[in-house]
Amino acid sequence: MLITGTILLAMKFARDGWDIPAAGFTLLSIAWGVFFLAKDFHEQEVGEDIFSSAFYFLLPSMVLVTFYKPFPLLIKIISLVIITPSFIALIAVKSGISEESYSIWRKINYQSIHVASLFWGFSFLNNSKKKPLKPIK
Repeated sequence: MLITGTILLAMKFARDGWDIPAAGFTLLSIAWGVFFLAKDFHEQEVGEDIFSSAFYFLLPSMVLVTFYKPFPLLIKIISLVIITPSFIALIAVKSGISEESYSIWRKINYQSIHVASLFWGFSFLNNSKKKPLKPIK
């Protein structure tokens, strides 16, 4: 559902002329796919590498999402800050940090993206109250 939702949001943004944020949400859906794939391989050593490689999609996606002008500055900052746990998880995997520390950063990473998604949702809800949606023709 999460991947489908971000793709649908990207399509809506593209139709509304917000091509750069649309590309960001498309990349975010790819990052989510990598996260879910990593969960399937979590018990294997390759799972850590798969999870940390999601950063390569998450970084540009969050930068591109911040180009959506209706987002308040706070939401843009949150969108950029959530890159940090993913970056730390990437460093942890490449430096051979303990499994326990890596696991903590992995959980923080998942939760931070969910928190950002909630902020985006509240922003969309707030904007829809100001400007009602137009029916699709």
